[in-house]
Amino acid sequence: MPRLNPQPKPEIQATATVAHPIKKALLSVEEFAETVSLGRTTAFALIRSGQVRSVLVGKRRLVPASEPEAFALRLQEANLIQSVTDSKRPEYDRNAWNEARGNLRSAVKGLVNETSEK
Repeated sequence: MPRLNPQPKPEIQATATVAHPIKKALLSVEEFAETVSLGRTTAFALIRSGQVRSVLVGKRRLVPASEPEAFALRLQEANLIQSVTDSKRPEYDRNAWNEARGNLRSAVKGLVNETSEK
């Protein structure tokens, strides 16, 4: 039986066409949540509270594509304001705090004892 020489396979040049991704105008709540690294439940809670804008299309809740960036900016502003107000917070006296807490506990115990004696 004669030995057959295998023919070399021609190299196949793959020419991938890169399609330009279509930029969405609206995102699903899940896509929004993934974009801002939050869970689905948290995203819906933010929508319910009004912190994130959304629209209802039929029965579907959708978030504008510009909202993840706007939400992040609002968070940054809120954190900046919070850090400024935290720096102006007066220091409290730990000893006075502990004394007040002890007084409150004593008063509650006294009330409990009074009601249990009746």
